[in-house]
Amino acid sequence: MIDMEKIKSGIKELDKILGGGIPKENITVISGGVGTGKSTLGMQFLEEGIKNNDETGLYISFEEKKIPTLKHMQELGLNIKKLEEEKKLIFIEFPVSELEQLFEQEDAIKTMIETTDVKRVVIDPITPFGLLQKNELEKRQNLLHFIAKVRTWGTTTLLIGEDGRFKENDIPKTVSGIENFTDGFIHLSNKLENRKRRRGLEIVKMRGCCFEEKIYDFIITKKGIEIIENDTVKTKKTQKIHKKEGYL
Repeated sequence: MIDMEKIKSGIKELDKILGGGIPKENITVISGGVGTGKSTLGMQFLEEGIKNNDETGLYISFEEKKIPTLKHMQELGLNIKKLEEEKKLIFIEFPVSELEQLFEQEDAIKTMIETTDVKRVVIDPITPFGLLQKNELEKRQNLLHFIAKVRTWGTTTLLIGEDGRFKENDIPKTVSGIENFTDGFIHLSNKLENRKRRRGLEIVKMRGCCFEEKIYDFIITKKGIEIIENDTVKTKKTQKIHKKEGYL
């Protein structure tokens, strides 16, 4: 057996579930509907590398604007101005209208990653890639090409995706279908049960990890995502956290 190096995700309960964290240099899709916490998970992932491992993080955005996104990161305890000055956090805002040009700039991005020693990358969202092509064959070829290029970066990468259509009990899938070509796929949900929303996290796949196939309850606080393992603990802990942070 070859021991696979793993890195912390920024969510300690998730690292525990994965047996130590996300395998190093894996490409993982984070998917879900609107408001499920996808971008928050991505931010925590970058925060972990910057604050606890002195790693440089890269955030490539196709829809999210820089100022509100960085403000959100600030709320998680990141000194954005200082981190940008030190090149510990690099934010690239790429207009969707110019998305096709990204393929022409892949080498430039790789060079930037190497010169600034980037270790973690978040691309938010990856969905537009699935809308560029006219047919399924072109779509598949371009996604394969993109994933192959990202692998040459040598980074641990999270791709933020949007849910495609699937029935409630089916395996989740994204609009682009990019999860078919990546190492990992984590799905976030926010279902209505008894007039209350219940957030869930499911690891659909993660190469190099053994994990229990179940949906884990989680909450979102000012510090980000926190997985809660059972309803009793969830209720007490949620109330305690929300009371402390002024929600109750």
